[in-house]
Amino acid sequence: MCMAMVSSCSSDEPAPRSEKDICGAWRSDDGNYFYFELPNICYKLTVIDPENEVAKLDYDAYYYEPGYNFLLYVDIETQPDIYQVTSLDSDEMTWVWADNLMDDKYDGMSKSEILGAVIKQAQEGFDLDYSRTYVFTRIDIDELKSVLAAYGYEDVIEGI
Repeated sequence: MCMAMVSSCSSDEPAPRSEKDICGAWRSDDGNYFYFELPNICYKLTVIDPENEVAKLDYDAYYYEPGYNFLLYVDIETQPDIYQVTSLDSDEMTWVWADNLMDDKYDGMSKSEILGAVIKQAQEGFDLDYSRTYVFTRIDIDELKSVLAAYGYEDVIEGI
């Protein structure tokens, strides 16, 4: 008697996401460049004046939770924000602002309590501010290296 194992996969079901899905080089819709790497480091090149090749490089931090599709982003110059990752594929990523971690509701909470509160919010659904939507296009690493070199950040290229 011969038995065959049969498994079926629905093409409608999205593949499970992982933290690695956002890693790599991206260009934002406002012309800035990002490089996400594990563990949770983001290089952000803010293009200030493209004609005069003026830009600023920051080292920011992030935490992406693929199970709940939210991202905590800590920009060195602003307060830590929570974004809902509304779309993510191999070519494009979209974030929508959901909350700020400096909100009074997080006062006195430990890091694990804050993470629990954010996960609970994600399960219930964030109140999104669509006026703060950010779209990123994945770019080739060579394009990012070329841009970094053009703005005088050759030393960073070696680390990427």
